[in-house]
Formats: sequence, structure tokens, C-alpha cells
Amino acid sequence: MSILSILLRFQVRTTVRVTFRNTLAQAVLLAVGIGLSPDPGGALLSLARELGSGAPSWLAAFGLWAAWNAAVAREPLASTLRGWHRHLPVSGAGERRAAWLALSLCQAPVLCFAFLLWTGAGLVDGSWHWQVPVAVVLVGLASAAALLPWRSGWPRWIAAASFLAAAFGTVSSLALGALMLWAVDRTGGRLWVLPGAIRHAERPARSGGAFLSLLIALRAIGRRIPLSWLIAAVPLTAVWLFLRNNSLDLAQQATGARVGGGLALLAVLVSLAEALKLRRPPWPWIRSLPSTSRGRVVRDAVLFFLAGLPPLAVSGWLVPTAAIPLLAGLIFQSVRLSGALRRDAGGTSRLGAHALGELCFVQLAIAASGWAAGIFLLLVPWALHDATRQEQRQKVTRWQERHHLALGDPAS
Repeated sequence: MSILSILLRFQVRTTVRVTFRNTLAQAVLLAVGIGLSPDPGGALLSLARELGSGAPSWLAAFGLWAAWNAAVAREPLASTLRGWHRHLPVSGAGERRAAWLALSLCQAPVLCFAFLLWTGAGLVDGSWHWQVPVAVVLVGLASAAALLPWRSGWPRWIAAASFLAAAFGTVSSLALGALMLWAVDRTGGRLWVLPGAIRHAERPARSGGAFLSLLIALRAIGRRIPLSWLIAAVPLTAVWLFLRNNSLDLAQQATGARVGGGLALLAVLVSLAEALKLRRPPWPWIRSLPSTSRGRVVRDAVLFFLAGLPPLAVSGWLVPTAAIPLLAGLIFQSVRLSGALRRDAGGTSRLGAHALGELCFVQLAIAASGWAAGIFLLLVPWALHDATRQEQRQKVTRWQERHHLALGDPAS
């Protein structure tokens, strides 16, 4: 038995437990989903025909399903690339191919299920599209290649392009996808390995820090949350009276609900953001703790988002079509407020005019047209990146003097 086969066998045994647990849960969910349908046999046959016809959407869906299984097994596989395994007499190409094949074998249950569906569709309809099994194999190999820890980023992008090409299912796209996978195999280079083995027991626990941070924030603004909801009830009550006492069409009802719901969300978010900045301002020294800047930004944004759910639910109860635009605006505004807290962390204890003006502009745009919420939803990644940069710009060694309002100030 060669060294390469021993390495592959060890990697497969490392990931097989995770794969089995994942496959068992997915099989139960799939069986329950098909069994609860009015016609389970018809639903399964319809799924088999859609996949057997080579529809790109279904090929991509099965490819993403297989990629999820590979992503779950990626971390156990990465542990086999560290330590004494680096001293085995195996070339970089052999090590890369063994890891690639091991990660592809984690997708075997999904790929076998796809083959069974293709076979069933062929037996029932008598039409066999040979491109389907080839496309299934290629999307599995491409997704596994995209998840490997490459030293450079370009093999991952080529593998992702190969996934898209193979999902089309045509002869030319399959040939192009296979050619790109061959290029990845020939020129990928060695895999990236962390310097030294990092065990799970040695990793700092972040869940406790996240819970403590959330607890501190709730203690700082807990009393303000019911008060903010009470203020938000004023525009919501006005909207309810407006809808009840007027004969309006659906468009006018949605506009009124967006205006009232936007004012309610604005009252809740501004009240809680000012209270949070006064009673629990961003701490520069917390950057020295084992937590990421993005995680701290997301925790504050989640707090704002959860506080805005009750007014959002009332707006959706009044006019259901107004809930989706308001939800998109709430997500964007929560992230932007989390960044606004850090934009002037050492200055005044209140939000700046820039943040207030931006919140008002977002609500006005959503009130004017519900489609504007889609633009703000697309801007959420940029808003998260900007808020993370604001958090990273804080200096750990800066001393932030507390500005007391009066003697006995409870914010001290």
C-alpha cells in the first residue's frame, strides 16, 4: 500500500463520522418533507424528472447541497494537513489530490441520491440524458475544490467558475468545466496549512463573551426598550385610525403602513441607540479580548434588530405587504446604527446629525417606494464592512473620560 493511499484512507476516516451524522439528519428531513406532501410518490417523480431533464437550476441546487456536506467536513479534513502528516514522503500534488478526493467523497450520499433520481426518471420516461451524471460529478468536484485551503485565491475562483459552467449541463459547458478543473489540478500548488496544530481545546471560547456583551447592553438600555415601544405606538395607532376611517386601495394602504411603521421604527432605533451610546459606549480596550470586530458590530446590530421587531410585526398585521420593505430597511438601519455608535466614540454621548439624517432618508425612501428597500438590502454588506472598519480604527490605549451630567449621575 502506497503512502498516498494511506494518507487518503486516514483523511476519509477522519471525515466519515461528520459525513454520516450530516447525511442522517438530511435523510430524515427529506423523508419528512416528501412524506408530508399530498402525493409523496408524485413529488418524488416530479423531482426525478426535473433533475433527469438536466435543468440547470436543479443541477446547481444539488451541487450546493453537496457543497454544504463538504463544507461541514472541511475543518476535520484541515486537521489532517497539520502535524506529523507534513513529514510524510508525499509531493504537494499528491497531498492536494488526496485532500480533494477525500472532500469529494463526503458528497457521495448526495451524489448517489442524484444518480438514483436520474435512473428513476430514465426508467419511467425512457429518456436518458447522459449529461446529467457527468454534470453532477463535475459540480461535486468543483465545489470540493473551491473549499480546499489554497495558498492563493485564484484556484478557488476557477473552481467556482467550473461549478457554474457544469451546472448548465450542455456539452460545451461540461467540457469547459472539466478543462478548468484540470487547470486547477495542474497548477494549484500546495495547500495552505496553519503554522502549528490548533486544537479545539486551545481556542478561546467566544460564546460566553458574546453573551456577557449582550447582557451588559440589555442592562444599559433595558428600561428604554418598553418606553421606545410606547413611543412607537403613537404613529402605529395613527396609521390604524387612518386605515379604519378611510376607503383606500391596496397601494394607498401599503404607503400609509410604510409611513407609520417607518416612524415607529425610527423612534425605537434612535431612542435605543442614544441610550446605548450614553450608558454603554464602545470600549476601545475590548479589542484586546478574543473576539472579532465584526462580531461586536453584529451583536449591537442584532440588539437593534430585535428591538424593532414588535413595531414591524404590528405594521405587518395592519398591512402585510408593508412588512417586507420595512424588514429590509430595519436590517440596513440596524447595521448602520451599530457603525454610528463607533464613528465618534470619544465625543458626544448623542448620535450625530449625519446618522439621524441618514435614518430619516432611508425611511422617506421606503415610504415613497417599497422597491427602494431592495437597494438598502443590497447595501447591507457594505454597511457591515464600514461599521467593522469603524470598530477597527479605535485605539486600544485611548483613555475615554466619562462626562457626568450631574452629581449622582446613574450613567457614571
